[in-house]
Amino acid sequence: MPRLLATAANTRQPEVKGWVAPSPRDSTLIEELHRLEHEIPWWKSAILRAAGTFSDAQRQAAAGGDMYFLCGKQAALPEFCDPKLGGLDDRYYVRYQLTVLHCWICHVRLRQEPKAAYELLFKEMMEKVWAQTELDLSGKFDMGFLQISKYLKEMQFGWHGTARALDAALESNAQEDEIRAELQSVLQRNMYTDAEGDALPGAEAGAAWLTEYVLTQINKHRNAESADVLNGIVQWGGMPVVEEAKAS
Repeated sequence: MPRLLATAANTRQPEVKGWVAPSPRDSTLIEELHRLEHEIPWWKSAILRAAGTFSDAQRQAAAGGDMYFLCGKQAALPEFCDPKLGGLDDRYYVRYQLTVLHCWICHVRLRQEPKAAYELLFKEMMEKVWAQTELDLSGKFDMGFLQISKYLKEMQFGWHGTARALDAALESNAQEDEIRAELQSVLQRNMYTDAEGDALPGAEAGAAWLTEYVLTQINKHRNAESADVLNGIVQWGGMPVVEEAKAS
């Protein structure tokens, strides 16, 4: 984790301490594409169709933007940093980690589909993450181009390592309890530290809660309709109760 980024998050004003949830909006990008294709005068939609506006690539890009929005909104919920629940440190880098964790959860479900059907969608979703992170590093932490490039690469590298470890745990042939334990170990090791890199109080209980949450989402999304998933529609499962997290 970038040390400067971590300390900066703790010394600035409270409003820049955590990740900011995306602003509410009236319609999704996919809904807007549908409106342009079917609800405006035919000659206008014909011009847009000729320009490639309704191509599969554009649809995937729109769905990726919608999925990013939903991941960011979910990641901003207070339960993740509630000491009695998720127990994470409420600072910018952790909220970033939560956003990309939700993107990973979506990617787990997307991989059930043919790669060509979601490849551009996932790429667009992650591009939205990186673009927003660049804006945050510039606007919230007053970083210049070289600093942004440095820290963004570190953040990407750190997340890619975490994602690979989560994939390895989830895709192993181990027993269910062993998979759960390995997921918890990965999450605790990578997310349950303070700005100095020291383990958080109650890290084990918090990581158990977060593991239960992640598995709840994965299991819920597993049976989601392909058409919904490929159109960027995500419905999140509920939050685990404390007793469930401790029992796991």
